[in-house]
Amino acid sequence: DYYASRGLGDVYKRQPEERTSYGQGMAFVVFPSIVDLRYGAATSYLGLFNRGNDNKTENHILAVELDTNASSEALEESDNHVGIDVNSIVSVESKDASYFDDTVGMNRSLVLASKQRIRIWIEYDGENRLLNVTLAPLETPKPRLPLLSRSIDLSKIFKEQMFFGFAGSTGTIRSHQYILG
Repeated sequence: DYYASRGLGDVYKRQPEERTSYGQGMAFVVFPSIVDLRYGAATSYLGLFNRGNDNKTENHILAVELDTNASSEALEESDNHVGIDVNSIVSVESKDASYFDDTVGMNRSLVLASKQRIRIWIEYDGENRLLNVTLAPLETPKPRLPLLSRSIDLSKIFKEQMFFGFAGSTGTIRSHQYILG
């Protein structure tokens, strides 16, 4: 099937302005049409959703968000988390940004809004219907344990033809996101 296991090893680097607050972050996104994204709102909606289309199954959007700003709109408390979003900016699963350090056998925190280069693996096992999101500093080999692991049937979200890319937005605070690699 066309949901076969895929790995994505992109590098995420974020350079915020020198402040204690940061912009909204960014997301890797899979969506059915480029035209659909023209209605995305700024701030916590990451340019993907708005109040009218958030949480609608007809969106057919899967996103992995790298969020650097707490948002009451999205009911998320952490200002440094990674989330899996299905048709909504409210994550179906999220955790504070960290990675499993295989050398010491424990999780280590990562600050997404830093100048540290971070590698992200987004992998889907179509046979087991399992989405894994793993991250680590650029120089660190892929950890054996993912940060997020979610059972999800992408055939219920994806259409026959889908696009993928990155989305992001800002509000009153500017920041820069970079995709390296």
